[in-house]
Amino acid sequence: MLVFGGLLLGLEVAEAWSWLSVAGFALMTPVYAVQGTRRLRTRRRPTARADRRA
Repeated sequence: MLVFGGLLLGLEVAEAWSWLSVAGFALMTPVYAVQGTRRLRTRRRPTARADRRA
């Protein structure tokens, strides 16, 4: 009975944490995507300016 109760409680807690991790992943994915595009744009700008001058 004690083992079953602990297993049931563990599953309930694990379910809550899994939903939190899914929500956190969904929120952080666009943030990292925006940061990545900004970094790529800053890396590409100097080469684009050099091409315009030549």
